[in-house]
Amino acid sequence: MVKLNLAQILKIPPQKTIKFLAVPLGTRVKKGEILALKQGLLAKKITVESPADGVLESLSAEGELLINPKEATAVKTKISGDKLPGCCGFGSGEGELVFLQGCLEFPKVTKEHRGKIIAAPTICSITALYKASALEVGGIVVGFADENFCQHVQSIRKISLGFLILSQKEDKKIIDILVKLNQKRVQVNGENKYLLKE
Repeated sequence: MVKLNLAQILKIPPQKTIKFLAVPLGTRVKKGEILALKQGLLAKKITVESPADGVLESLSAEGELLINPKEATAVKTKISGDKLPGCCGFGSGEGELVFLQGCLEFPKVTKEHRGKIIAAPTICSITALYKASALEVGGIVVGFADENFCQHVQSIRKISLGFLILSQKEDKKIIDILVKLNQKRVQVNGENKYLLKE
């Protein structure tokens, strides 16, 4: 396993590291390919290249990226089966998925969800997102929400977690997938609109 401490290299707080990744976790990369990029208005541009062929395995809370060279030839099959596309969202996060029945609302988000990914069929209130962020929940993924909620979500900026809506209409197949992912490790990438089983 190849380790790179991106937080130290890019000189950023560890929790912000995932925002600077040039390629999503789970991707196969080649030696020399750019993995992360930091470019400020005044600061010098910093790029991080992959030191080996492999798969971007995980990103720790300390900002350390793991590259698995053994998975370099098998990753495509794995991703195609475990990657679920979404329709809108923001941010990114990873952790153990916890499926909650019914509509996700403010009281259902608790301190027990810290560092985890909350999944639910749909979401009732935008305040649930703010509470989840305050409690340091890793992310939220919901099966569906209407177009108006999606538009409202796009205007949110001060929430530090991954949030993803998988569809704009109710789909039992999507809900069934979320139920099956209960207690499994997943990545929520709202920026690139996908849910990935680790």
